Amino acid sequence: MALPFLLERCNNNNVPKKVIVVGAGCAGLAMARALHKRSAECEIVIIDPILSGIRLDFARTTQIMSTSTASYDAGRIIRNDYIHNIYRIIASAAMNRWQTLEPWSHAYHRSGLLLASDTTDNGPLMETFARSRDEVSSNGEPFEVEELYSKQDVKRALGTSGDVGGWGYLRHNAGWVHSGDIMRTVLEDLIQSDNICLKSEKVISLQRKAEEDTILGVVLESGEYCAADLVVLATGPWTAGLIDTRGRTVASGETVAYVQLRPEEQHILREMPCFVNFDQKICFTPPTKLVLRVALHRDDSINAVTFDHPWIGGTTISIPPTFENRLDSPLRGTQEQKLRQALRIIFPALSEAENIHFRQCWYEDTFTGDFIVCSHPDFKQLFLLHGLGEHGFKFLNVIGDYAVGILLGEVDTSLAQLWGWPKGRTECQLYSSHGQGGWR
Repeated sequence: MALPFLLERCNNNNVPKKVIVVGAGCAGLAMARALHKRSAECEIVIIDPILSGIRLDFARTTQIMSTSTASYDAGRIIRNDYIHNIYRIIASAAMNRWQTLEPWSHAYHRSGLLLASDTTDNGPLMETFARSRDEVSSNGEPFEVEELYSKQDVKRALGTSGDVGGWGYLRHNAGWVHSGDIMRTVLEDLIQSDNICLKSEKVISLQRKAEEDTILGVVLESGEYCAADLVVLATGPWTAGLIDTRGRTVASGETVAYVQLRPEEQHILREMPCFVNFDQKICFTPPTKLVLRVALHRDDSINAVTFDHPWIGGTTISIPPTFENRLDSPLRGTQEQKLRQALRIIFPALSEAENIHFRQCWYEDTFTGDFIVCSHPDFKQLFLLHGLGEHGFKFLNVIGDYAVGILLGEVDTSLAQLWGWPKGRTECQLYSSHGQGGWR
């Protein structure tokens, strides 16, 4: 099925002969996959220091990923009920692929999504519900939502005896994907091609043509220079270390906990939907492989670093820490206390779980919440695919096609403008923009 907003294809000769994709997260692998589908003759080099660890993890059964890339994780929510019309249409196209096409449908679990509030007067949640309902109704689509009017309704929908909220709604047409598994499936598929090469190294700078605005390739930490006809930055929260994104994006980390379950505990929770409590800012995805994933949305943080930027000199930006992204004491103690408090309220039987692991998932958001998918306005042969935030993974199976369409001028103007380079800078101090954007 053709994707909305994509125009008729031009000649495949417009596809660059050699492309370097910096970043092996959902954006980078999606771009590489779409380029390869478009032109089997295109030589693609994917560069990311996490690649060696991911390939070694292929044989592992655990879902607690040690990499710092947020896409390699456990359960991630898949939904399409966005308020902004373009995002809703594209998310619906992605949802269709998650539900009907391999390898996506093999990974997708239709569990539903329950959103709840502790009180019956949560204005933002009720407004989101009403706006989403009106938007879907105006487009003639079925509204597969069950409104939950009381605490008993919410408890019944979640399947717990805990205090889960006084009002909410259950969206049936939603679910989750084990992101680590599907990312490794995509990567395994890519490395079968003779034209795709993986480099497990760190890119420290972009190579510019002397006194000109053309990007010729990348320089690796080892000192090696790699040339290409096009460089794609799909570097998420690390982007600010390579180009100037000040006032346009900011990187922030979100604490994620993994609660080890006993088989009987997983059995009890096996039918639960994905669950978000708006007041406690906490998100649960159904357990898999004896692990319950819990995201603590209230604990976003930045990592302000001052360094000599390769393009703009000394500056302070937020980028992920370079060490292993698991939380150590005493920070872990603070997070664990908050988690156990939430478990005591929502899932009382799990509040004393003995084995809990923590990590921080890092994202990069724009200040409007819109993605950045465009050629860089100031530098030739440089394409940007970043600023996707935590929502980017939901679009894993379509974002690469749209990126290639934008690269080749084959998308509707409305989408190209929406995902273009932000024209102005937002003048503010570094802070977590995680979750910003009215379209969500």
